[in-house]
Amino acid sequence: MRDCFQWRKKKSGIYELIEWTAAVVVDPEAGQAFLGTQGDEFDSQKDQALALVGALITLAVTRIFERK
Repeated sequence: MRDCFQWRKKKSGIYELIEWTAAVVVDPEAGQAFLGTQGDEFDSQKDQALALVGALITLAVTRIFERK
C-alpha cells in the first residue's frame, strides 16, 4: 500500500513538471500565459496536495475493505 501512495505522489509531481516543461519549450510567452490561465500561482502545489488527499482516502478505504 505504501508503494501505491509513493507512486501516486511521484506521478503527480512528474505530471506537473511535464506540464511546465511543455509550456516553456513550446512557446515561452504562450506557455506562461497558459500556466497563468489557471489564475493561481500555487496551482501545481494544490494539484499535488489533492493527489495526496486522494491517495490517503484510497488507502483508508482499501484498508477498511481488506479487514472485512
